Amino acid sequence: DDSLIINHDADYNKLQIEETSYAVLQQFTLSNGEKLPTLREYLLAGMNGNKHTRLVLEIKPSDMGEVRAIKMVDAVVALVQSLQAEPYIVYISFDYNMMLRLKQLVPDAPMQYLAGNKTPAQLQADGITGLDYQYKVFEKHPEWISSAKQLGLVLNAWTVNKAEKMDELLKLNFDFITTNEPEMLLQKQQKAK
Repeated sequence: DDSLIINHDADYNKLQIEETSYAVLQQFTLSNGEKLPTLREYLLAGMNGNKHTRLVLEIKPSDMGEVRAIKMVDAVVALVQSLQAEPYIVYISFDYNMMLRLKQLVPDAPMQYLAGNKTPAQLQADGITGLDYQYKVFEKHPEWISSAKQLGLVLNAWTVNKAEKMDELLKLNFDFITTNEPEMLLQKQQKAK
């Protein structure tokens, strides 16, 4: 159906999300007992009393083709706009065509591409505001770091959980570091100041 939901993977409880109605999906609770959240619920909760935190909204690629992918982007943007959530949102995606559609719909929105197969110059030419690449991409292409900085693009690396890699990226002045160890990263950031 047309429900926009929050889930990391393409499947939930062994069901393909794009092929399963939300009515069926919500019958299965999360490990903490809560129901599978909708994007609307995520946005409303994220905006409630929020004065400082950006909401990272990843739009997953569609296995059902380009038409479905564009329809999904359109629906996400329409929901964000209807809730007046634009100031909170940073869009990310692995699907470059989805990024280009976002750029058409919300040209000034912050957006970062995830797949790691585009140069900073390509991203800048298409109006994509940042690189959010797996840290190993930057190890293969260290020149992309200085190039991105020169072009005014946001630099983000994921998923960095080792202390040594955090130190390295902090020395390189990455704008963001995605981690499963936020306390460790925060301590390292504070020491680096």
